[in-house]
Amino acid sequence: MKLSPFLGFNLHMKHLHRLALLALVAATSLGTAAAQTSTTTPPPPPADGGTPPPPPKGDFKERGEKRMKELTEKLGLTQAQQDQIKAIMDDSLKQMKAIHDDTTLSKEDMMGKMKDLHEATHEKIRAILTPDQQKTFDEMKEGHRPPPPAQS
Repeated sequence: MKLSPFLGFNLHMKHLHRLALLALVAATSLGTAAAQTSTTTPPPPPADGGTPPPPPKGDFKERGEKRMKELTEKLGLTQAQQDQIKAIMDDSLKQMKAIHDDTTLSKEDMMGKMKDLHEATHEKIRAILTPDQQKTFDEMKEGHRPPPPAQS
């Protein structure tokens, strides 16, 4: 059997083709992974300390749904109570959006209005609960409250 002088060249080309194919697959995989990461990673807060970008659409609604589920489970809400609380939360969400979209408010004024709205919403919900549910609801609120600032 006689070997062709080009046999070594053919083997070399075969390896180059495999190497090029492997590099192409790797580059495509890395590009896909980077694209997936960039769509799931939230943007960093602004470096200048300005207001962060608004939450993604559906974020408030999603949090409201989670909160409703939590209240229903922990308080044993009746269907009528669930309906009333959902109406209160929907109204609160509309007001929250209006406050957030009001460009005439300073950051401090916006935060104050949001806090007032939160407290009013809490009181409206509390008013439709039974005394036992109110006690549990108040305990839940205490659990969500951030710790007081350290005194110096």
